Amino acid sequence: MSMDDALALFQRFDVNGNGTLGFDELRELLLIIGVPAADVPRLFGVIDTNSDGNIDFEEFIRWMYAQPVDAKEKMLGSTAVAKQLLREIADSLIAKNIPPEHLFASASVRSDGLLSRDELSRILLAYLPDLSPTVLSEAFHLCDWDHSGWINIEEFVSALRREASGLQELTPSTADVSVTVPAGWRYGMQLPVEYAGHLYHVDVPSGHTIGSTFTTTLKLPG
Repeated sequence: MSMDDALALFQRFDVNGNGTLGFDELRELLLIIGVPAADVPRLFGVIDTNSDGNIDFEEFIRWMYAQPVDAKEKMLGSTAVAKQLLREIADSLIAKNIPPEHLFASASVRSDGLLSRDELSRILLAYLPDLSPTVLSEAFHLCDWDHSGWINIEEFVSALRREASGLQELTPSTADVSVTVPAGWRYGMQLPVEYAGHLYHVDVPSGHTIGSTFTTTLKLPG
C-alpha cells in the first residue's frame, strides 16, 4: 500500500472535503470491508486516537497499515496489495543486502530457469501467508512483463526494482543479456532487443551468424 493509494482512498470518502473523516464518512468505508454496523461506533473511537470526533489522515494511515491483508484488498484492490507486497520483499532484500537474483535462484526449480505461477506464489506466501488468489495472480502479472506465462530472472528483478522504496540501491546501471541472432540479421546490422520493458538496439558482432548467441551489455535507464 503506497501513500498515494491511502491518500486517494481517504479523499474518496472525505465527501465534504474538509481533510478529515467524520463518523458517517468512515462508517461507509468500514461497512465496505465487512465491519458489522453495530461495531462501527466502537471502532471509530479506537481510530480517533485524539478523541476530537474526526479521523485525520495520520490517524487513518496508522489504522490502515495495521489492517490484515484481506481488509486492505477490499479497500484498495488486489493490484495495490500486490505492489505493496513486492515493495516489502524488495525492501527486505535491500536491508539484508541480498541480491534479488539469489531469491529467484532459490525458488526456481525448472531446468530452464523460469518461475511458474506456483513457484512465485510460494515466494510471496513465505513473506505473507494470508494472500488471496487474486493478489497472487496480480503479483504474477506485475512480474510477467512479456505475458508468456513464465517469469525469467530479468522480469523478476525488474519488477522488484520498480516497486522498491530503496530504488537506487537495487537498481544496477547495466545488464548483461544473451541475444540469439534471428533470421535475416547479420554482422554490422543493429538488432532490436527488448529488456525489462525497454527497447534497445545492439550491433551484431563480427563472426556471428543466424542462430548464434552473443552477450551484450545494455546500459539501463537511470
